[in-house]
Amino acid sequence: MARLRWTLVLFALGIGLPALLIVQRATEALELEKAHRHETVAERVFDEMERTLSDFLLREESRPASDYDHARESVAAPEPLPESFARADEPFILGWFLLSATGPTHILAVEPHGRTQIEGALRAALTPGAVADDGVRSADREREDWMLGADARTPAPGRTRSLLRTGLDEEDLGQKRAQALAEPSPYEVLRNLNRAGSLRSERQNKALAKGSEKRTRAAHVAELERAPASAKDDALRAAAGFDDGAYAASPREPRIDADPASEARDEHEKKSESTTVDPLVGRTTSGGAIVLTRSAWRGTHVDRQGLVLDRARLIEWLGGRILGETGLAERASLDFTPHSSQPEKADYRYLHRFAEPFDGLIARLDLQPLPALAASRSIPTLAILLAVSVVIGLFAVDRMTRVVVEYAQRRSDFVAAVSHELRTPLTAIRMYGEMLRDGLVATEGKRAEYYATITDESERLSRLIDNVLEFSRLEQDRRELDLVVGGLSETVRAASEKLSAHAEREGFELVLDLPAALPRVHYDRDAITQIVFNLVDNALKYARDAERKRIEIQLSPRADGAELRVRDFGPGAPADQLNRIFEPFYRIGEELTRATEGTGIGLALVRELAIAMGGTANAIRPNSGGLEIVVSFASAD
Repeated sequence: MARLRWTLVLFALGIGLPALLIVQRATEALELEKAHRHETVAERVFDEMERTLSDFLLREESRPASDYDHARESVAAPEPLPESFARADEPFILGWFLLSATGPTHILAVEPHGRTQIEGALRAALTPGAVADDGVRSADREREDWMLGADARTPAPGRTRSLLRTGLDEEDLGQKRAQALAEPSPYEVLRNLNRAGSLRSERQNKALAKGSEKRTRAAHVAELERAPASAKDDALRAAAGFDDGAYAASPREPRIDADPASEARDEHEKKSESTTVDPLVGRTTSGGAIVLTRSAWRGTHVDRQGLVLDRARLIEWLGGRILGETGLAERASLDFTPHSSQPEKADYRYLHRFAEPFDGLIARLDLQPLPALAASRSIPTLAILLAVSVVIGLFAVDRMTRVVVEYAQRRSDFVAAVSHELRTPLTAIRMYGEMLRDGLVATEGKRAEYYATITDESERLSRLIDNVLEFSRLEQDRRELDLVVGGLSETVRAASEKLSAHAEREGFELVLDLPAALPRVHYDRDAITQIVFNLVDNALKYARDAERKRIEIQLSPRADGAELRVRDFGPGAPADQLNRIFEPFYRIGEELTRATEGTGIGLALVRELAIAMGGTANAIRPNSGGLEIVVSFASAD
C-alpha cells in the first residue's frame, strides 16, 4: 500500500503541476488580453478625438482662400459673419484672420469682444520665445527626442503611451507584448482599420512637408527678436515670414511708402492668378489659444490665413462629445494637464499627444476596469473545479485501490480458511473411519459415538461446500430462487431440529419462539434453511467460551412483514464493525492470531439471500451482551 500511495502522489504531481502551469499561463494571457483591451479602448477614444479634429481640420483646409477676402472689407468684424464662416458652429472657434503682405491685419471674430483676444493670440503665437504652459516643445524636436528615446514620458505627436496598469508589471507586460507582436492581434487589425488613424497619418505627413518652412520661420523669428519693435501689423507680418525670400519673389517695399496705384495693381494681379494653399500648421500659445495658419499663394504674393481656437473650450468640447457618445463617462476621465504633480490613482492610465497641427495638446486618460470577459471570470472557477476534480479523483482512486487490495487480501484469507475448514472434518472422518474399519473400537457405545461424529463432520463439510457454491452463484448472479408465499414457522422449526443434536454436543441449548400466526411473506425454503444453519453455526463458533451457552431463535411479526432473530450470549462484535461483518470474507480480528474458525462468507451469504428474497439483514448489540442478527422479510399481502 505504501508503494501504491507513493505512485498516487507522483501521479498527482504529474497532473497538478502541468495544470497549475496551464492555469498560470491562462491567467497571464487573460491579464495581457485585459491590458490590450483597455489600451484598445483608450486608443479608440483618442482616435475618435483625432477623427473629430481631422474632420474639423479637413473642413477648414478645404475652405477656399477667397472666403477670407470678406475680412478685407473692414477692419472690424462684419455683422453678421459671412455665411461660409457662420456655418461653423464649434464653440471653441474664436475667429478667423488674414495677414497680408500689402495691408493691415484683418480679423473675423465670432463674438464682438473676440477681436482683442485674437490679436493677442496672434501676437503670442508669432512672437519669438512663445511656449505653451504644458512645456511642449516644437514638433521637430519632439520627434527627434522620441526617436532617440530621450523623452521617456511625453509621446510623439499622434502617439499613445501607457503609463500605468494593474495586474502585470510594466516590464513583464512589455516583454509579453513584444512576443505577441510577432503575429497581428485582433486589436491591431481594428487599429489598422480605424479611419482616424489614416487621417492622423495624413495630417502628420502634411506637417512633415512643412518642416523646412517652420525651421526657416524659426530662424527669421530669432533674427526679429534682436531687431527693434515696429507697428503692430508690421511686426505680425514680419513674424509671419513675409520678409523671408522664401515667400516673395522680390523684396517688398515698406508699406508706408507704397503707392496706392501699385497696391491696387497688386490686388488685381493676385485675384487674376490661381491660388495655391498650403496645409494648416498650428501653435499653442501660453495664453490658452491655438493658432492655425496656412499660406495662400497667388502668383508671387502670399497671404497668411487661419483661425484662432480657445484651447479650454476645445478640451471641454472634445471630452464631453467623445466620452458622452461612447458611454465611458462613468469609467473614464480626461485630463489635459498630464504632468500634474499628484494625479489621481487609476487602474489604467494612458498619455496621448495629438497629431499636428494640434501637437500642443497632450491628454491623459484614466480608465477604471471595464467589465471582465466571460472567459476571465470563468478561469478561477475552472481552476477550482479542476483542483477539486483532481483531489476527488485521486481520493476515489486511493479508496478504490485500498478496497480492491483489501478485498484481494480477504479472498486470500478465505482460501486459507476454506482449506483449513475442509481439512478439519476430513481429518476427523478419516481417523474415525479407519478406527472402525480396523476393529479398534471395542464397545458398541464407542462405535455409535464415532458414527455420530462422522455424520456430524460430514454435515459440517456439506454445509461448508454449500456455502461456497451458494456464494459463488450469488456473486455471479446465477442463483435462482423458488419463492413461495406463506409463514416461516415450519421451515425455521425444521432447520432448527436438524441442528439441535449438533448444538447439544457443543453444549448449547436452542430455544425456539416460533408462533404459528405470522404474516405471509415471500421466501425460498432452501434459502431459509441455509440462513438458519449459518446463523446458528456462527453463534456456536463465537459464543463457545460464553458463560451462558444459549442460542435463541425467534420469529416475530412486524408492520410490513416478519422478522427472524437469532441471538447468542457471546462477546458480540464492536459497534463500528456491526455492518462490516456482512462483507464477504470479513472476519473480526487478525488472521494470524484469530482463534475462531470460519471462512468469512457465512453472514455475507445470509445478507445476500435475504436481499434476494426482498428482505434485509442487520446486526445489533443487546444491552445484556452477545450478538443478535435480525433478518426481515416483506409482507406478501
